[in-house]
Amino acid sequence: MLNQLQVFILIGLPGSGKSTWSRNVLEQSEDTVIVSSDCFREMLHGKYRYSPQYEPLVMQLTFDAIKLALASKNNVIIDESLLTLDVTRRMLLVNLIKSYDSSIKIKFVSFKPDTVGNIERRMKEHRGLTKERWQRIFEDLLISYQTVQDSEPYDSIDHIDIFKQAE
Repeated sequence: MLNQLQVFILIGLPGSGKSTWSRNVLEQSEDTVIVSSDCFREMLHGKYRYSPQYEPLVMQLTFDAIKLALASKNNVIIDESLLTLDVTRRMLLVNLIKSYDSSIKIKFVSFKPDTVGNIERRMKEHRGLTKERWQRIFEDLLISYQTVQDSEPYDSIDHIDIFKQAE
């Protein structure tokens, strides 16, 4: 186990490789856990479904899982899109981590946007949406997409193109 806890905050479009990267890291580390809001959404609905009325509950479950994992001395991978620098997710997560223990190292892991590849990967997951619907979703997401800013409180950042690395 690492002497100092780390939290990896993943940033990227759906289908950009966040979950694949998380599983690869998890295979190499016994003291790391994945916290995924999508898993809570699936748990609440029996399948993946984004429902704005349940998002406050999903956010609370996510925050509680992060705190419990840190209390158990586990490194944490936060597997979410977190595309924008907004107070409802990315900055709240950083503040939660630092308020829990200011010595925890925060690493942002930013995944390269690739709309065509991301849509192809989403279509393989059978989440019930058409290719055209995914295209509209990605167009909307790209409008609000913000790369990590120098002003954000992180200790390090990696930029990943996981599917290019796999070639």
